[in-house]
Amino acid sequence: MTMEPLSNIDIAWLRMEGASHPMMITMVMTFGAPLDPGRLKAIFEARLLQFRRFRQRVIQPTQPYARPYWQDDPGFDLDYHLQTVSLQSPGDDAVLRDLISELMSTQLDLSRPLWQFHLVEDYGEGWALVGRVHHCLADGPALLHVLV
Repeated sequence: MTMEPLSNIDIAWLRMEGASHPMMITMVMTFGAPLDPGRLKAIFEARLLQFRRFRQRVIQPTQPYARPYWQDDPGFDLDYHLQTVSLQSPGDDAVLRDLISELMSTQLDLSRPLWQFHLVEDYGEGWALVGRVHHCLADGPALLHVLV
């Protein structure tokens, strides 16, 4: 099993994490029509999972002064990282903002790879996609490279 130490900046992002200060990048994409969850999952498998880091979790060593490291997640489950949720009625911008606010204030599970996307059904006539990625996994420009 591969063990790669986190960079100094990624360790800093990880150590800034707290219940009242989740250190993640949140992105929102809206679509005027429903999306096919199976097709979206296939896109994630082809594009995102080609980057090993998205299948790895951070391990915090128990020894003092030892560096945290990346390790392949033996229980990786794409369905955990790509979830479908239904937006409550009336499915408008205000309800979507409430969901986004809730997701932004919820920490990612530090025992799993540090990212999650929520496919939001019933947003007006279409759907939305809300992504959350921890800063120690990628910064904004790196995410654009991965997602585009």
